[in-house]
Amino acid sequence: MSKEKKGNGGKAAVAVALLALLGGAGWKFGLLPFDGGTSNNTSNNSNQSEQSNTANNTIDEQIIKVEVTVEKDKYYYNNKPVELDDFVKQVKAINGSVVVFITDSDATKNAYEALTKALTDNNILYSKE
Repeated sequence: MSKEKKGNGGKAAVAVALLALLGGAGWKFGLLPFDGGTSNNTSNNSNQSEQSNTANNTIDEQIIKVEVTVEKDKYYYNNKPVELDDFVKQVKAINGSVVVFITDSDATKNAYEALTKALTDNNILYSKE
């Protein structure tokens, strides 16, 4: 795996997903400076401040970055060796939105693909560094 060139497509995909999530939340809660032309600005101003307060209280979830390194056929989390199943359990136990950043350090193809499959199967977002 280390011989292949990897693009930044994973990072870009995560960035686009985050922007879409934040933009959608902003639109839903009326935080964006437009209302789609469906109402007038006078009646919308007092409503907008109430919605803004509600949005600030509900959009507190942070994105948590978790880094894992795949070296040969081993996985390292927090600079310690970890079994794949244990790593997935630890990530799932984290409260909040988690994105796993994978570092390929001369990983075998099987180990790398096993990690990405396990993350996908468990609906865990990841990015290839």
